[in-house]
Amino acid sequence: MIYGRSISNATEKTFAKRNDHYAFEKLSGRYSADKMKDFMVANLLEKPELSIWDLAKPGAEEHYVDWQGRIESLTYRFDSDCSDVFTWVDENHLHFSDLFVSTDNKGPILERMAIQRYIHLETLVVFNKMLDFMHCPPEGVMGGERVHMYWTVAKYSYFVDCNIPKLKAMVKRKIESEYRCIAA
Repeated sequence: MIYGRSISNATEKTFAKRNDHYAFEKLSGRYSADKMKDFMVANLLEKPELSIWDLAKPGAEEHYVDWQGRIESLTYRFDSDCSDVFTWVDENHLHFSDLFVSTDNKGPILERMAIQRYIHLETLVVFNKMLDFMHCPPEGVMGGERVHMYWTVAKYSYFVDCNIPKLKAMVKRKIESEYRCIAA
């Protein structure tokens, strides 16, 4: 399948025979194509093994509204997460670059912070777009958690639309003005 275009041999008759055709019809009238893509992304982040029935449940709408809020406030949340991360780095007498280095096969600190939900997933995605520091860990390292996070970030990056130069300048200003000791 090419993104934006789907090729299907299904006919209306075979579609009508499907057990889940009701769920597809219910969802098709709810959103435009672009909004449906966002709706699905929001729900796939919550539950990677998603079925069409999951999308038809009331909780799916809640996931979508929450995701919309995160995307709409991306710059604010990124700034807030940076403050929290830089304070943590400062308190632990580390340097900015230490956030992106994998130590003891545990993965980069920033990745671990996202796994522990200390920072938002979108913050990790933005930093990875800036610095391309995440690499797929070898299988068996820290279970499948790091591998799952790597693939989530790699796939989700496409959907996180942000002004990288603006955010990069914000990080630089924040380090220079508020967290001088971590810049070394």
